[in-house]
Amino acid sequence: MNSQSLCNLAGCDSILRSKFGGVYASDELPRTFIGYSCFTVNLDSRAKPGSHWVALAFRNNTCFYFCSFASVPKKGKILNFIKQNSQKLMWNKCRYQSATSFTCGQFCLHFLYKFVRKQTLSPLDSNNIAFNEKFIQRFVAKNFRLQKCCLTPHSNQICHTYKYRHKRA
Repeated sequence: MNSQSLCNLAGCDSILRSKFGGVYASDELPRTFIGYSCFTVNLDSRAKPGSHWVALAFRNNTCFYFCSFASVPKKGKILNFIKQNSQKLMWNKCRYQSATSFTCGQFCLHFLYKFVRKQTLSPLDSNNIAFNEKFIQRFVAKNFRLQKCCLTPHSNQICHTYKYRHKRA
């Protein structure tokens, strides 16, 4: 899923749209944000084609970092952005996505959809990746219908599979 698709889909849900600050490359996050509480970020810089989508959501001086592979935020621009805008960091410790799929953007949308409604990530199951992959496709198809657009994304990046990303490293 590319930046434009993520941005358009996030704009389809009225509750998420009101809280959504945009889609960014890791080196293009805004300095501050007022009125928005969540973002989708690609781990690559703008100069690169994109590697993996993560979601950031802020509430009560806490940043919730969501990665469908359960990776922790590493040092760099994303972590600096988190530290500048929150006092506490929390992240998911369960992996939900298959290492061979391209669904990280959809998982981010699911997380943000649930976050703005103060709901849990159920029924995702860290022990049943195949179920998660099927569920996330149905969830996005059901809950995000392209009718309205949000802001134009700041870059047009994509994601790669976990296996591909770790081959490059």
